[in-house]
Amino acid sequence: MSVYSATIEPPPLPGYAPAAAPVRFMQGMRGTDLLGIIFRVCRELRVSDIQMRADRPVYIHTNKGMEKLDFLGILSAAHMDEILKELITNRESGSHGFGQDQGMEMRVEEKIRLAIKSFSETRVADFSCDGIPMGNDGERSGRLRIQAHLSSSGLGVTCRILNDFIPELESLGIDPDTTDTLRHGVLKRAGLCLVTGPTGSGKSTTLASLIDWARRHHPKHIVTVEDPIEYQYPDDMDDPDYPGHRIPSPSIVTQQEVGRDLHSYRQGLKDVLRKAPHIILLGEIRDREAMETCMEAAQTGH
Repeated sequence: MSVYSATIEPPPLPGYAPAAAPVRFMQGMRGTDLLGIIFRVCRELRVSDIQMRADRPVYIHTNKGMEKLDFLGILSAAHMDEILKELITNRESGSHGFGQDQGMEMRVEEKIRLAIKSFSETRVADFSCDGIPMGNDGERSGRLRIQAHLSSSGLGVTCRILNDFIPELESLGIDPDTTDTLRHGVLKRAGLCLVTGPTGSGKSTTLASLIDWARRHHPKHIVTVEDPIEYQYPDDMDDPDYPGHRIPSPSIVTQQEVGRDLHSYRQGLKDVLRKAPHIILLGEIRDREAMETCMEAAQTGH
């Protein structure tokens, strides 16, 4: 009796696949390895919005709409569990310097357990976290904005890779008169500025550019309440007189994230006025109470 063996080759790479064939998903892979594979491909393809679902390939948002990364394989339910755990771990380990010693590591493990328990109860989780390692060379992805949820098809994760670089307002395609108006408005002693628009229109980037300009040019205390934090503002800046050198920025930026630094959005709104801020950034106005707090802050000189 003859025995024949055959090797099933993976499907050919599509035209938009990276030049070098990436590693495919395999059973038993850890979350950090799965995410590293996905983010390396997305970096090469220059995409930032990713959809991950159990028993489906990875989907990416492109100018053509949704496209599948079939060449990576299929994400199993076990893969998705590992991905969510890794994202939560990365969030908690990067918070407030936790994980520096054995006692803190135990605290991080407890926070991870509680975060996973909370997700199992609420069925949804919105948060941001630091970048994920993309290999052994120490390179990491940009910061991540995550929304994990459950549906009829199981666990799903929507991920946006954030740009660590905050662009200048002039580079966003905003006309010069509007740019000048925004900069003049953010420095007023009292007032309220609303930035509105559909999803993906650039609201967060516009706000980040405006806040970054203010912190580099004026001595202000800027407080943000966000859910989650997207862009992070450094404490220093390029020295305008000595290129290549960094100096402390004239402003202090206090960034607070709901669920990590604050118990609730409501708490953040109530506490923000006690921090003696010059500028307040609220990531969202979700209800009447939030709007009333905004109006109070604007009228009292914040």
